[in-house]
Amino acid sequence: MPISEYTMICINDTSPPIWGWEAGRVTESFDTSHNYTNNSFLISCSIGLPCQWHDNLFRMLHLAIFRSLQNTFYLDLIMVLMWAFAKLALLATSYVPSDADEILCRRHILGRSFTFFNCPYKSFEDFNIPDEATTVIITNGNIKQFKPNMFIEFSQLFSLTLTFNKFEVIPPASFEGLRKLIKLKLGFNHIGHIFESAFDGLAKVETIGLDHNCLKYLQPGVFNSIPKLDTLNLQYNQIERISTKTFVSLTCLKKLRLDNNNITHIDNGLFDGMPSLLILNLTSNHIEYLPGNIFSGLAELEELDISYNVIHILYPCALCGLRKISFLDITSNNLTSLKKSIFSQNQPLKRLAAGSNQIMDIDEDLFAWLPSIVLLDISRNALVTSPDINRHRPQYEIASNINVIQQGWYLIPSY
Repeated sequence: MPISEYTMICINDTSPPIWGWEAGRVTESFDTSHNYTNNSFLISCSIGLPCQWHDNLFRMLHLAIFRSLQNTFYLDLIMVLMWAFAKLALLATSYVPSDADEILCRRHILGRSFTFFNCPYKSFEDFNIPDEATTVIITNGNIKQFKPNMFIEFSQLFSLTLTFNKFEVIPPASFEGLRKLIKLKLGFNHIGHIFESAFDGLAKVETIGLDHNCLKYLQPGVFNSIPKLDTLNLQYNQIERISTKTFVSLTCLKKLRLDNNNITHIDNGLFDGMPSLLILNLTSNHIEYLPGNIFSGLAELEELDISYNVIHILYPCALCGLRKISFLDITSNNLTSLKKSIFSQNQPLKRLAAGSNQIMDIDEDLFAWLPSIVLLDISRNALVTSPDINRHRPQYEIASNINVIQQGWYLIPSY
């Protein structure tokens, strides 16, 4: 097939030999400037490595090979060690309209997306990434610190991933210059401290991943400079307690993950600054109890997971304010009873998972407050008698073959 008819080309260890070179072992140059310029149908080109195998050792790429790629939106140069990054990036400007900011955010544009896997470089500067880059992924690397003005020239960057590196601290204004950044992923590092002004300048960021690090404490107001933050992932750290001022300005936040930490106590007012939050995950911590009105500021919350903690009591009004909640998971705690007053403001609740506790008694009037419930799990508890769920649901009788004490599942159709 003539090269002009290809729609996707990949040169790496998994592909057959292309254009006369052994795949994955191209060591000097890639020259198609005279014979392969009619590539207007090419939409994806990979001349790197998706895995940690042998890398191509390019020393020169003839820029003419990309001049006819008007329809190409993805160019993979993973682990290609070459000197032409800066020149190559400039080619993209011929094919990208001036108002294409939103397009750049969603897909890879020719020469503007750079991915590095398992590279030996110890500083960001060593990668020689051009200022015009819109997406940068450096994973399984050896970068240890954020240097002053490290990103000052990268004003076009939309997405930055620095996972599986060796960062330990995020100093003040570490991301200065990234005024268009939307997504920041810093998971799987060794980050143990974040300065209060670390994220200054990230006015457009919507997603931050700080998962799988070593954080024990978060500075009050550390996220104040990120007003558009939509998703915050702090799972798998060592966080023990969180200041009430930590999330105070996150009015746009919709998803917060705090699971798999060492949180023992939640202070009143912690969630008051997040009126838009829809999903909150606190599973697998060491929380002992939930005080009254702890979630009162989360009027829009739909899903709450506090499973796998050591909660022994839900105080009256512990769930007050959750007027739109549809899913609640309190599985694997130390609860001994469920009182009717607990769910007095949770009428929209559809799914309640309360298995693997020590519940001996369920207030039968509890179900009067839960007219929307369609799924209830009370399996693996210490129930002595079955609660009469039909007392407030006369239109439906539980099937006689369901053992509610041993299996604990009520399947309740809506009417």
